[in-house]
Amino acid sequence: MKKLAFLLLAFITFNASAQDLVGRKIIQGNFRLFMNSTKTYDHTEYNVELRMGKIKPNNTYWAVGGTLSGTNSTSIAPVTTNQFLIGPSVEYGKFVSLVDKLYLAPAFGGSVQGIFGDFSGVRVEAYATPLRFMYHISNNFMLNASLGSASLMFNRMGEVTQLNLNGSLSNSGGFGVFYTFK
Repeated sequence: MKKLAFLLLAFITFNASAQDLVGRKIIQGNFRLFMNSTKTYDHTEYNVELRMGKIKPNNTYWAVGGTLSGTNSTSIAPVTTNQFLIGPSVEYGKFVSLVDKLYLAPAFGGSVQGIFGDFSGVRVEAYATPLRFMYHISNNFMLNASLGSASLMFNRMGEVTQLNLNGSLSNSGGFGVFYTFK
């Protein structure tokens, strides 16, 4: 009986601290830049994402925004290809309090992008990050670390169709900052 009372008290205590997040607005974003240059080939890729949302009373959130990405490749021939992608993105997440200020925060989301430039078409992406942990370090910032993920990308450009399915659960993780405000 004492064990059950302790577990109930611990559950109430852990969930009470999660209530600090309710009603807070969030801003999240990603920036990625990849550059590869050799004597015969130059290649650059970039990706910028920005989403905003609000944490609901059940400690879930929907963040909505957009994504912009592109590539530029030049070979020695010289042949140059350029394309850029733009479209909306969305993410759903939940905060599950583990201990004071430490949360398990699984998330999933995706985007739909139009492809423009030398080739035109559409890209659809989806992802899931089930093992994402967040620590509320200050009133406005949360550090996050993730371990493992899954993603799916579908590209259709002219007559070319690409499908990429990726999943990993490894000791390599990602780190970032999550911004919240009232």
